[in-house]
Amino acid sequence: MVVSFACYLVFYEIGRAIKTKQSESEFRKESESKRVSEFDSWIGLYTDSSNEAYYEKYLDIINYRANKLDDNQKKYLTKIFVQACQFEYRFLDELL
Repeated sequence: MVVSFACYLVFYEIGRAIKTKQSESEFRKESESKRVSEFDSWIGLYTDSSNEAYYEKYLDIINYRANKLDDNQKKYLTKIFVQACQFEYRFLDELL
């Protein structure tokens, strides 16, 4: 669960930062890379406000299950989550 949540979280946070900095139309106009505009709808999917409740529920489930783990297990899963976020960030960085 923590690995798949990393995908949602990274794309959501980066996409939100892009949208905050510039509107999607400005982002496309100012971009010199054709690849960026190709992924606008993909980023839009992860940053759609209708998904926020889903992300919160997903995180609630992770936290609920984590409360049943001992400290070593939590530490191990935290390490996996951080690594998964780093992989997702690198993947998205390659796309943009």
